[in-house]
Amino acid sequence: MLKKQSLAVILVILGCISLAGCGNGSNNSSEGDQSTIEYKVSEDGGNISLSAEDALPEGFPKEIPIIEGSFSQVALSSDSSMTVSYDVKKSFKEVLKVYKDYYKSAGYTDMQEILIDDSYSGTGVRDGKQLLVTLSVVTDDPNLTSVSLTYQDEVK
Repeated sequence: MLKKQSLAVILVILGCISLAGCGNGSNNSSEGDQSTIEYKVSEDGGNISLSAEDALPEGFPKEIPIIEGSFSQVALSSDSSMTVSYDVKKSFKEVLKVYKDYYKSAGYTDMQEILIDDSYSGTGVRDGKQLLVTLSVVTDDPNLTSVSLTYQDEVK
């Protein structure tokens, strides 16, 4: 069960890094349970930051819900996007309702949603920024939902 969750988080992180292009890793640091890796993407200063700590990336909108009781939080940020992934001990339906309600109340437009069994992917645009919410149940426990939130410049 934990292996599947860890593998899913690692695959998301590696996918984001590979999409950003080639570069050099640098600036590895860790303090206690917190660690951050800076990855230099290009010579013109583009960077990706990977953080395994219980904090949101700087600039991540505080009004985007992070469900209480979340754990295994991982944050990834680059110059144009921020991703926060976590698990929460809530049913898929409960978590889905939180994010669908948030999209509606926060005024997101250009909504595109895909819902297949216990997997959801939704994206919406507001103020030139795009929010992608991905939810899934990746274990046999129906009350354990994995959440990935990506907040980025609008993709055109």
